[in-house]
Amino acid sequence: MIDGVVHELRQGTILWALAGQRHFLLSDSVNFDMWVALVSDRILAEDSDLPPIRMLPMAEALAPRQVPQTISDTLDMMASAQTSCTSPLTQAAGLRLWLAHAWRHWQLAADDAGKRTHPAVTKAAQIWHDNPARSLTDISREAGLSASRLGRLFKSQIGQDVVAYRTEQKLRIFELIRATNPRLSLLSAALESGFGSYAQFYRAWRHRYGTSPAFRDVD
Repeated sequence: MIDGVVHELRQGTILWALAGQRHFLLSDSVNFDMWVALVSDRILAEDSDLPPIRMLPMAEALAPRQVPQTISDTLDMMASAQTSCTSPLTQAAGLRLWLAHAWRHWQLAADDAGKRTHPAVTKAAQIWHDNPARSLTDISREAGLSASRLGRLFKSQIGQDVVAYRTEQKLRIFELIRATNPRLSLLSAALESGFGSYAQFYRAWRHRYGTSPAFRDVD
């Protein structure tokens, strides 16, 4: 979601998300994978082959676009090669080259306008992305809608019901917590990420990944 607009990311999608925009991943699949490049204007230059230094005025026109698989594979190989570079100068040069290719092929690709969501749905998605423990009743009261109406709108516009979306966000936060504090117990991490109990977390994990949580509990 970018500023209240939902975009479907498929293989080969190129997306430009700008500083100042509210953007986050609503949902992903088990096999979802992507490259993320954080680009400062110090990397860019007044060069017609590169994205313009000041892109924010054209933010509305920067819809995600899907490039052919051959181009997607080429960009993937270029990005992979950059991970082995240790010199900042080489990394910067490689990033500029990658940006030039991505920008050119994005311009040649077709627009994906996405779908604009109801303001209450946008607000709920953003709140639950940061704090999935917040209840539907609580959020609907803030949005000025009934819980049932917000639930229906959310499912129709986001493609997931509220329970599934909140559970996915809890699992995402759980993995972030464990990545930053691997010595934290599974139970503590599950409770901190918004699950009401370890059993609730375990069921959600099994449903999502089909396996038991593969972490060593050190408590």
